[in-house]
Amino acid sequence: MSGTSSKDAARSEQDPSSAGKRRRCAICGRPSDPRHAPFCSRRCQLIDLKRWFGEEYRLPADESERRLPGGSEEGEN
Repeated sequence: MSGTSSKDAARSEQDPSSAGKRRRCAICGRPSDPRHAPFCSRRCQLIDLKRWFGEEYRLPADESERRLPGGSEEGEN
């Protein structure tokens, strides 16, 4: 689930320029934990996943992308 690799996490711990630049948890705002990035805990990861499954988040869609080859629209037979 994490978007960072262990190599990236190790690099950020060793790089003094990244010290103090830890991102905030996308759910609660606490400092994120590299093991759960971009979240602070497994709990916040699961809250985010529930929001996606519950369709609380939506990605903007381009209506022109709904056209299928042949000129018909999605859902039409």
